[in-house]
Amino acid sequence: MRSTHASGTAGRPPANFAVAMTIPRLAARLHSAMLLLAGVALTLAGMAWLSRLDPGVGYLGSVALPMLLIGAGQGLASWEPGASVLRDWLLRLLESRGRRSPR
Repeated sequence: MRSTHASGTAGRPPANFAVAMTIPRLAARLHSAMLLLAGVALTLAGMAWLSRLDPGVGYLGSVALPMLLIGAGQGLASWEPGASVLRDWLLRLLESRGRRSPR
């Protein structure tokens, strides 16, 4: 059996890892910016849900499901081409506002 350290999956939450494994197929059909946007939206939705923690709902509805959304969002948003799309967008935004690029 291969160690998770050797494959680079050590410490990744299961939802994050599962989504990250589907990215190559999604990237063939969708633009990198769309994957990044979906990842950020899922993470934001999970965080918003988690901020409404209600002890009466129980663990599944208050913690587990929001954490799955956060993990899935991080899996999408942490994809390298998606991160470079965000970096390029931020650089263009800075340049359009008259600030020098940090390149």
